Amino acid sequence: MPLVARNLDTGAVVADRIAVADTHATRAVGLLSRDGLEPGEGLWIRDLASYYIPTDAYKRALRGEVRMVIGRKGSGKSALFFK
Repeated sequence: MPLVARNLDTGAVVADRIAVADTHATRAVGLLSRDGLEPGEGLWIRDLASYYIPTDAYKRALRGEVRMVIGRKGSGKSALFFK
């Protein structure tokens, strides 16, 4: 079954071509070997917890208490507004 990523608020599909990084090697490379993702593409990094120090902010993000915006520099992240 293909993986699909949806916006949790609207249910809209944001990616329908998702690669899985589930080995040490694929997680280490991540997106470093690419210039970026095309519309509809995504990368699911399994065991993402191993990349972060379990701070309070990290734990809040895991519980869904905060929204995380991830993207390349210059991709418009600072222009987002959540109500």
